[in-house]
Amino acid sequence: MIRESILNKVMATAAMMFLTGAAAIADSDVTAEQAAQNTPEGWTAVQLPSIVAITAANTFDITDYGASTESSDNTAAIQAAIDAVPSTGGMVVVPTGTWLCGPITVKSNMVLHLNAGATLKLLPFGTYPSENEYHDANGSYKNLNFINNAKKAVNDIIIEGEGETSVIDGDGYPWWVAQWQQKFNRPGLIRLQKGTRHLFRNFRMENSPGTHLTLGASGAANNITVHDVTVDTYGGSPNTDGIPVWGPYVNIYDCNISTGDDNIVVDSNGNYVHAWNIKCGTGHGMSIGSFTQNVHHIIYEGIDFNGTETGFRIKTNSNSRSGNDYEGTSDIGSVHDIIFRNSTMDGVESPIVLITVYDEEEETPADIEAKEVTVTTPEYRDILFQNITATNTTVGSNYKRGNPIYIYGRPESYIHDITFDNVSVDAQKGMFMAYCKDINFVNGCQITNLAGTGDFSKRYEATYTGSYSSVSTVSLNTNTCFATKADASPWAFDGGYSISNEKGKGYDYVNNTPYIKYSAGVKYTITLPEGVYVKAVQFDGYNNYENQGDSHIAEVNGKTYSETDYVFPQDKSTVSRKIDLANTASGTLTFTTSGKQICAAITLYTTDTPTGVGNVSINGNVNKTYVKMIDPKTKRLIIAGYDETGRRVK
Repeated sequence: MIRESILNKVMATAAMMFLTGAAAIADSDVTAEQAAQNTPEGWTAVQLPSIVAITAANTFDITDYGASTESSDNTAAIQAAIDAVPSTGGMVVVPTGTWLCGPITVKSNMVLHLNAGATLKLLPFGTYPSENEYHDANGSYKNLNFINNAKKAVNDIIIEGEGETSVIDGDGYPWWVAQWQQKFNRPGLIRLQKGTRHLFRNFRMENSPGTHLTLGASGAANNITVHDVTVDTYGGSPNTDGIPVWGPYVNIYDCNISTGDDNIVVDSNGNYVHAWNIKCGTGHGMSIGSFTQNVHHIIYEGIDFNGTETGFRIKTNSNSRSGNDYEGTSDIGSVHDIIFRNSTMDGVESPIVLITVYDEEEETPADIEAKEVTVTTPEYRDILFQNITATNTTVGSNYKRGNPIYIYGRPESYIHDITFDNVSVDAQKGMFMAYCKDINFVNGCQITNLAGTGDFSKRYEATYTGSYSSVSTVSLNTNTCFATKADASPWAFDGGYSISNEKGKGYDYVNNTPYIKYSAGVKYTITLPEGVYVKAVQFDGYNNYENQGDSHIAEVNGKTYSETDYVFPQDKSTVSRKIDLANTASGTLTFTTSGKQICAAITLYTTDTPTGVGNVSINGNVNKTYVKMIDPKTKRLIIAGYDETGRRVK
C-alpha cells in the first residue's frame, strides 16, 4: 500500500512535468547528442546512453522518499529514490530547492535530473563522511566522491539539469582552507570510475572540495559525452580541476569552465578525446598530464581563453607517469597525435607549454641531469598547433611563465616533431626551447616579443626548421615625428613612415602629449617603408569633443566598421583600440574616423615577412589556410607537413 501511494504521487508529479514541457529536457532522448557528434575522420564515434523512455511509472521524485529542503541530511532519501529505479531503467528527479546531501551512488540505466532552481549541496566540511571515518584533514582521509558508482561498472547513465540554475555545489571553501594547512584527500563532485556510455548535460558545478567532473579511472570508463556544463569556482582553489579525463572515447563541447586548476585535462589512458567550443576563464588551461601513459589522439579546438594562466599545455615527469616508443623500452607509448587548433587567447600567462620535466625543471637547462631511458621516460611527438592567436600575454612572476612558446624536454629524450602552423602570439618575453628538435614553423607564424629583447629568452640544445616572423611595433606619435606643430602634411616619423591625408590638411599636437589630432571624415594614408608589412594597427587616445556624441574608427585599409566596433566615447575617456588586419598591408595603410575629431597615438604591428599563403583543401577541410611546399625527395605536394593523401611527411 505504501508503494502504491508513493507511485500514485510520483505518477502525478511526472504527469505534471510532461504537461509543463519539462519532459523535453527530463528525458532519456539523445537525438541532439547524436546530431552533434562531430567525430574526427578516422575515429570511432562515441557511443551514447540507451535508456528506456521516461514515463510517469519509472520517474521517482526524491521528496516521496523523505527528502526535504529543511533537512540537514538528505542522503538516505535521495539514495532510496535511486535504489527504487528498476533494472529496466528510469529517472530520479531533484525538484527546485537546496538539498543537503552526502555521497550518493548511481546505478546503470538511469537518469538523474535536476530541475531548474534545484541545488544538490554537499554536507558541510567536518560532517561529510569518508570510507574510514575521518571527516577532516586530521587523518588519512579516503575520498568518497559526491556522485559516484561505488567502484562498480555502471552503464547507460545520464546526469542532467535544465541549465545554469541546476546546480551541484561542493561548498568547498572550508576544504580548501584545510588543504592549504595540510594536504589530504578530498571528494570530487562527480566521478563514475567504471562503465560505458555516460552523458552529462545542461547543469552547473561550483566550489568542489576537489575535482569537479572526473571522467573514468585507469581507462575503466569509456564512451563519455559532456556538453553545456558550466564549472565556476574560485581561481585560487587548490587542485579543483574542471573536467579531468582518464579514459578513451570522449566528447566535450559547449562548456564554460573557470576553476583553480586545469580547465580540462587528459590524463593516463585518455585517448580519442575531442573537446571543442570551450570557454576557459581562470584555471591552468587545456592540459594533458601530468599522468601521460597511453595518451594519444587528442583534439582541442575552438577554445576561447580569457585570463587563463596557461593556454595549451602538456606536462609530465619521469616518475612513473609517462612512457615512450623507444624500441625494447616501453609498451606504454609516447604522447602523440595531438592537435590544438582554431583558438584565441586573451590575457593568458603562458600560451603554449610542452614540458617533460614538470615539477623538476631548472632555470638553466644545462643543470638538468640526464637519466637512463626507462619504460617511464616521457616522449612527446607529432603535435600540431594550428590557427592560434594569443594577445595581451602577461609576464608572470615565475621565470617559466610569460613566454609565448615554452618547450622543455629532457637531455635523454628530446621533444620532437612539433609543428606550429599559422600561430600568432604577442608576449613580453621571447620563446624558451630546451632539449627539442624538428620544431617546424609554417604558414606565416608570428611570434612577437613586445619587450623587444630578441626572439628567444633561452634556446639550449634546440633546433627548428621553417620560419616565423618576429613582429615589431612602430609608434607614430609626436615624439617620433619630424614635423612642427600645424605643419602641412605629410608628416614623417622615425623609420621612414609618414602620414598624409586626402585634403592636404595640416595636423596639430595635443597639449604637448604624444597624441595627434585626426579629423573625422578624412581619409588618412600611412606610407610604409619597402619590405615592411603591417599585421595590426592600434589607436590609443580619446574623443576630442566632450558630450557631442561618440566617435569611432570607420575604416582601416579599405575595410569598414560599424559605429559600435571601435568607439571613442564622448566622455573623453582614454581608450585603446587594436584592429587585426585580415591581410597584411604593404606600401600604404589607410584609416578614417567618424563622429568628431579624435586625439591618438598610432601603433603599427609590423613584420618584414609577408603571409604568402593560399586557400587549399586537405582531407575535406576546404578554405583552411596552409603553406604549400614540394617534398624534395618524393616531389609530392606537402601542405603544412602533410601530403595530398593526408599522410604526415616526416
